[in-house]
Amino acid sequence: MNGKKADLKHIIKEFEEGYQIGKNLSSCVTFIGSARLKKDNKYYKAAKELSFKLAKKGFDIVTGGGGGIMEAANKGAFKAGGVESVGFTIHLPMEQKSNKYITKEYKFDHFYSRKYMLFNFCDAIVVFPGGFGTLDEFFEVLMLLQTNKLDYIKIYMYGKDFWDPMIWSIEKSLLKNEVISQYDLDRFILTDSIDEIVKGIKLRK
Repeated sequence: MNGKKADLKHIIKEFEEGYQIGKNLSSCVTFIGSARLKKDNKYYKAAKELSFKLAKKGFDIVTGGGGGIMEAANKGAFKAGGVESVGFTIHLPMEQKSNKYITKEYKFDHFYSRKYMLFNFCDAIVVFPGGFGTLDEFFEVLMLLQTNKLDYIKIYMYGKDFWDPMIWSIEKSLLKNEVISQYDLDRFILTDSIDEIVKGIKLRK
């Protein structure tokens, strides 16, 4: 889709067809993070290990289907086997290519329909280091939770060294000026422990 104006029929089609994948997932965890991180990066390795352990526990794994953290998470789930390794991919002029570890894929033209599928069905979200796209998704989830437009989702932010400066800035600016509350910051857990995340996310009964 090349034009800037969104076609309503196409948007509806994306929601309907993406929904068919999402609604059939069992307990699932969504991974978000940079598409640019390479296989030798410590966060790539951590995402793959975490995804593998969650998949062995019985969780389907959902990502944006691209490279970097997304590839690592899909790879971990694919290697574990027995679960779905979902990629909700998107058409972009650069950077976004589907990774080869996806068992189910739907390719979007619009970020808003894609984000709905990434977050509407998951039991938890793990946020790995990333850039503007990762921040956009993370802050949108926080806003939806803050306004009760999204059911409670457990959120983990992996990588204290990476995220600490941003959280410090939020505390010194947004929280200090009372445009958010402490409760908003309590919606996510900052950690460097893969085992903490694995133990903290429970399968649906």
